Amino acid sequence: MHVEFLTGSSGSGKSKRLYDILLDMSQENPDKKIFLVVPEQFTMQAQRNIVENSPGHGTFNIDIVSFNRLAYRIFEELGIELPTAIDDTGKNLILRKIIDENKKDFKIIRAKDSQGFVSEIKSVISELLQYSVTADMLKDACGRLSTSGGINNNERLRRKLEDISLIYSAFKEYISDKYITTEEVTAILCRYVDKSELLENAVFAFDGFTGFTPVQYQLIELLFDKADTMYFTLTLPQDGDRWLFDMSYDELRRIGECADRHHVRVRRMNVGEAVPYRFKDSPQLAHLERNLYRDMAQYDGEADNIAIYSALGKKAEVSYVASRIKSLVESGLRYRQIGVIVSSMADYKELLASIFEENKIPVFMDNKRSILANPAVEYIRAALAIVEKDYSYESVFRLLKGYMCKNSGRFVDSVGSLDIFENYVLALGIRGHKKYTEAFRRRYPSRRGMDLDVINDIRVKLLELMEPVYQVFHDKDSTAADYIDTMLQFLDESMVYEQLEQLKELMEKENQAAAAKEYGQSYEKIIALFEQTKKLLGEEKMGIREFSDILDAGFNEIKIGIIPPTLDMVMVGDVKRTRLDHISALFFIGVNEGLVPEVSSNHGLFSEAERELLEGVQLELAPTSRHKAFMQNFYLYLLLTKPSQTLTFTVNREGKPSKLIADMLRMFPGAVCMSDDSLEPTELIYNSIEGFRYIFSRFNEGNELNDTEKALLMVLKNDTEYARKYNELAYAAMKNVTEQRITENAAKLLYGERLSGSVSRMETFASCAFSHFAKYGLQLEERKLYEIGAADLGTLFHEALKLYSMRLAKERLDFASVGDKAGQYIREAVEYAMTDYNNSIFYDSKRNEYMKEKIYSMLERTAWALGKQTKAGSFVPDRFEKSFVFEQNGMKIAGKIDRIDIARDENTSYVKIIDYKSGKRTLDLGKIYDGLSLQLMVYLNSLMEDNIPAAAMYYNIDNPIVDYKAGADVDDSILVSLQPQGIVNSDGNILKLLDKVTTSGKSSYIPVSYNKDGSLSKTSSATSTDRLKLLGEYASMKLVRFGKRISEGEIGANPYPDSCDYCPYQLICGFDPARDSYRYHTKLNNDDGCYKKFSEGMKKDGENVD
Repeated sequence: MHVEFLTGSSGSGKSKRLYDILLDMSQENPDKKIFLVVPEQFTMQAQRNIVENSPGHGTFNIDIVSFNRLAYRIFEELGIELPTAIDDTGKNLILRKIIDENKKDFKIIRAKDSQGFVSEIKSVISELLQYSVTADMLKDACGRLSTSGGINNNERLRRKLEDISLIYSAFKEYISDKYITTEEVTAILCRYVDKSELLENAVFAFDGFTGFTPVQYQLIELLFDKADTMYFTLTLPQDGDRWLFDMSYDELRRIGECADRHHVRVRRMNVGEAVPYRFKDSPQLAHLERNLYRDMAQYDGEADNIAIYSALGKKAEVSYVASRIKSLVESGLRYRQIGVIVSSMADYKELLASIFEENKIPVFMDNKRSILANPAVEYIRAALAIVEKDYSYESVFRLLKGYMCKNSGRFVDSVGSLDIFENYVLALGIRGHKKYTEAFRRRYPSRRGMDLDVINDIRVKLLELMEPVYQVFHDKDSTAADYIDTMLQFLDESMVYEQLEQLKELMEKENQAAAAKEYGQSYEKIIALFEQTKKLLGEEKMGIREFSDILDAGFNEIKIGIIPPTLDMVMVGDVKRTRLDHISALFFIGVNEGLVPEVSSNHGLFSEAERELLEGVQLELAPTSRHKAFMQNFYLYLLLTKPSQTLTFTVNREGKPSKLIADMLRMFPGAVCMSDDSLEPTELIYNSIEGFRYIFSRFNEGNELNDTEKALLMVLKNDTEYARKYNELAYAAMKNVTEQRITENAAKLLYGERLSGSVSRMETFASCAFSHFAKYGLQLEERKLYEIGAADLGTLFHEALKLYSMRLAKERLDFASVGDKAGQYIREAVEYAMTDYNNSIFYDSKRNEYMKEKIYSMLERTAWALGKQTKAGSFVPDRFEKSFVFEQNGMKIAGKIDRIDIARDENTSYVKIIDYKSGKRTLDLGKIYDGLSLQLMVYLNSLMEDNIPAAAMYYNIDNPIVDYKAGADVDDSILVSLQPQGIVNSDGNILKLLDKVTTSGKSSYIPVSYNKDGSLSKTSSATSTDRLKLLGEYASMKLVRFGKRISEGEIGANPYPDSCDYCPYQLICGFDPARDSYRYHTKLNNDDGCYKKFSEGMKKDGENVD
């Protein structure tokens, strides 16, 4: 028996020499049992290397194993049946239970009800198992931690160790004789090494390790008594730096001590020459290997095979690397000869996948895939959320919109029925299991019809699917086993397995091997989790929240390992996990400070200071941050010396470059340095898709293409694969929606043979023809939500004031004469209006109840103000919610006038109209001219035939807060704030009918003020009877004109600047302020010039309004 170390620098050919030795031995002695032990992730690569280098491309007596595979090989030989092995998922399940049962006994650890805390405990338990630390060893360490009074660091750590020891002991007791952990497999093997004949006189070769755990060292020492020969490869140059190669020196020392104890001869063979074999054609990379993290000597000469690229953003980094890979492949390299390392797989994984796919680069991501985003897992979690959240909106549609539901065939969505169902649930605020068990009968206002049969069909199918699950979880006698059984039935009825198989087949057809592997394995993993949970916790009773957390913990631990589906692929890994082998070019992406080297997070139950204290009392655990820093340098050395030809770094300028970049520039001042900010935009285009994006962004900006861009455009137009896409996109980019019209026939189909609607509809058209087209032609509606919005308040105010006014009329009272009963009557009116409003939303929450009280106070103040205003004049309310119809040229416009007041003297009748508004509204003559504010004047015009126009005003419903001024009457201040806004007749007699109180100064009741001589001030909103008639006729003429333009098919986006502020259609109209021009509002003052413009407008439009 002897031990042989094959040492050498990275790239020296140690593994190659070892494999040659083993293959020669295999050929010379076919009966010799040879075990090549490698890390788990390298087993396949090692097998490939052995097969490729063997003379017959195969060998029967070299067994390539990991430590765990070796263990199970021996267990099989000896007929040993181990207890069920539990993985991290099983540990999580058990530890959650143990922590919950023992948390009251913890001295310093504060148990948190979160999966993160359980995972921290699980990590510590795994670490203790991996390093063969027993509960007794923890107790001994507690005794060795001396205290010096008070709660110092030692005492705090001692108490923490006692808590961990309590958890650890309970964990070991729980699994005793029933289960083992994966970390214990090697330790169990140690008990049976002496009984194995398979290991007798075998050759053992250990390759690819940077160190061993204590239990692995224990096994290796036991093999000294069985083995014929043992080989170890060590990355350790002959004059290797003590700090950089500390792990290799440590392994050399430990194995050497084992050999001394067993009196075994040790031989060290240094492999390689002065220039490692890997770098024989690259003196620059050879210089890097000799100097990195050591002398850092400067390389004299060009270093054009070492490049540093600075990019603005991660996407730019990855895009550059993709372009370089394409160039290398075009120059003769195979994809498998190219490797990519990322500083953070989490940050770059999605970008790499999408950009490499875009560039048709076959890629293998060397990381285990999480199952959390798997559609089957999401389906399970959504179903449990429905139970836990009691059919909340979010949980219901999380399930219904998931892949499994949409593709199960249970919910057919050929006519958008799920969207209709969702709109219904949102509009009526449906939530809670009880609501879903009752047929949906209510309706809500919508221009589109709603088919309650379709809606109820989905409701019933949802109940059929979820009711068995819901009932089991709400049965207080149910156990975790009952939960598991009902979830298994749920998956079976939903045909989840079949759907995952379909997904697998689809991914295989699309050459998405990694995704196909995930879908192929995920159902088995889910069932295994359920069975493990049932076995470990089946008899436990727990709530839905705890059960969901347990499953989430399990799902979080499930990772699916993928093997490369084909040989010729770019291998992508990170600093910690990579399978790079025999590569010519390496790209290192994201070489930024904090990522390379990785900054220790210092999270976990043990702080760095505590780990150093434990090291001081001979309790060996995972390395401290200080040791990890040296280890990271060693890992970086191994990675950066992987390529044989070129090495490229990319840096994201959104962060600071890593110190590694400065080190590289110090060693290689002749390295190629590039940056995307020094390149022309077209130089950053790596494929047709990128080219399209760039060209169309230029089109969208309205910029003229330069010669280079025109050349790029010609290439894209001639690209047969993308020619059709180019034509479609070019058409869309150049197409200006604002110039569109539809035919008159199309307009008739959309709007009907006879155009009908309201004045507000015509005002919408005046504001923007496209907005009108989208709303009234296409009938696009904003989704109605179960909430109190501004429009809801307006509707409620109108309804309550109508009821209040009708009550007064019935009792032969008016606003002024109602007296003290006003408050009672207005409250009753509000209560009645709220009772059936939007399914009683005002009673649904404390916030809405507060809103209800606010509405009461606002309308009580309104009733008070209306009484004061009525009493101040001679007008009395005559009609409320008076229907209005305007018909001309085949068009019918209808509406309701909120309130009509009438005053009479002798044979003359005067009319005043009031429109209630819940916001601040004033009468703007310019907006009347533009057709944006027609309602008041159209209504007034309809009443002028039998009445003299006295006023048209808005009453803005409010409960204002006014500034207190000494000596001022607060009620007067409030009345001024609530003064109706609009326009009144300037005739003196009519003014007295409107306000018989005010004779000088500013009126509190109408929008006028008087000069000292009794004349109206210029700020008064008053005009003559003829001019009021002109305004009314003009507004009616505008209706006719707008109706004609609508019927002719005008639909262009032609907004005013404020038209787009709250427009729900601005994302689809195609109007771009950077390219298109707004219309601007007409500004008019209440003077002669204003009415002259109205008169000219009447003539210009040429419409005769009867």
